[in-house]
Amino acid sequence: MHSIHVSDYRLIDSTSQSVKSKKVAVYVLEVQGRTRLLHPSVFFTDTHHFRELPTFQCKMRYRDLYQMSVGLASKHPNAVLPAFPPKKWFGNKSEEFLQKRMRELELYFTQLLSVTPVTSGDSLLLALQPVAVWDIVVIGLPKIGKAQFVKRFLHYKPFSADIPEQYASLVSRIHPIEASSAILPDLHSFSEIEQFTPIDLIIDGWLVRVNSIQLHSVDLPEIDTANHLLRSKDGALLLYREDVKKSERVVEALEVTSRARKPVEKVRVWETQGGALEQMAAGEQAYSTVTQFLRRLLHKPN
Repeated sequence: MHSIHVSDYRLIDSTSQSVKSKKVAVYVLEVQGRTRLLHPSVFFTDTHHFRELPTFQCKMRYRDLYQMSVGLASKHPNAVLPAFPPKKWFGNKSEEFLQKRMRELELYFTQLLSVTPVTSGDSLLLALQPVAVWDIVVIGLPKIGKAQFVKRFLHYKPFSADIPEQYASLVSRIHPIEASSAILPDLHSFSEIEQFTPIDLIIDGWLVRVNSIQLHSVDLPEIDTANHLLRSKDGALLLYREDVKKSERVVEALEVTSRARKPVEKVRVWETQGGALEQMAAGEQAYSTVTQFLRRLLHKPN
């Protein structure tokens, strides 16, 4: 962890059912650092240069930041931690107070990051919350390539990018991958994919998390079953191949029946022959498709 800057605040509607029309403040934190769950692609700029410390934003309420401070104090009982800004019960929504609270939080994080036990471990990063957490499902005919598609997304990094040798173990330690290798483990089931999630990404500057990715095989008679599964998910990727006509009919039927319930994305995949350029194109397609879908989820109206 290198820095945490309190860059802004926003007043939003409370989600509490007991207090209607109540506004609560959320603070925007600009963080330079890394989580243990970061996707490998996050460590590369748009020009494919490696960066050890990505920058991202997250949003947290005062109560969440307070709980974070309590958790850090419990985890580091022998460390001298800075005092957390005290709670104010009245007048805590005025612009003057919120600007003052931002300065207090900024000072708190500046002092906190000078405490070695905090910066040398991962307790602080684990406490930072992504702005969105999603469970998604990948649906298609049996043997259409669902696991291969997910594998390409999970392990994608720019093919032309090089990880400096001194950082290769760092990236692979953050997530269980061979960071410098194009040879990826076979993934054939949900349980095997589960070991690679949750996974964090940075979408439009915001820290987001894919909590789980489930694979689901479906045929035309099983459309209702797939729709039932989708109710417990935040969205679905519907895979088809142009050379397998039935696969397109399945996803079109599912797209029509499910679109009103949850966001879905129709995705064309193809069978690769193993060539490097073809593998690179397939990896780029999988990563680009999933991140574009996550961008839709991030900006979806409530």
